[in-house]
Amino acid sequence: TKLLEDRRGCLWIGSKRGVFAYDVKQKRLVDSFNDIGHVTGIEEDWNGDVYISTMDKGLYVWRYNQKLEGYPVDLKISCMSVALDGVVWLGTIEGGVYSYDMENNLWKDYNKACGLNGDQINQITVDEYNHVWIGTNQRLIEINPKNNAIQIYSTLDETILLDRFLPTTMCTTTDGCIYWG
Repeated sequence: TKLLEDRRGCLWIGSKRGVFAYDVKQKRLVDSFNDIGHVTGIEEDWNGDVYISTMDKGLYVWRYNQKLEGYPVDLKISCMSVALDGVVWLGTIEGGVYSYDMENNLWKDYNKACGLNGDQINQITVDEYNHVWIGTNQRLIEINPKNNAIQIYSTLDETILLDRFLPTTMCTTTDGCIYWG
């Protein structure tokens, strides 16, 4: 299950069958999309558009006061994040990382650059500097898309006091700090 409370006070609830939008203030269901499949991510961009990733039916964007737009993708998406520049970052079950610039319909594959070896991508997020953080069970990978610099943090490193990173233990605080567990 994925949850997002958008800036208008609408609670987006993602499930294995679709996504539902619930107006918390009015205490009523305002929208439901039952036919989009297993929801793996829900994000809101700076413009108030809501992005939804699914395991088997691609990406969707709900633009404020408009219908849901579908973007079919032949990937098994496990997680998603939307950068400040509008680029959508996707992680897959097969261990892939991709960026998608919807405005220019431009895809970029980061698998080789990140040295990914097939580990499922559990979490992906973009920080205030537009750096992309990717989490697998054994590694955190930081990408700077401006210069393609990549930094890898591994559980094998003595400075990381964990044996593995847990799949759902990433949190970004209101001051921009990202915590992994």
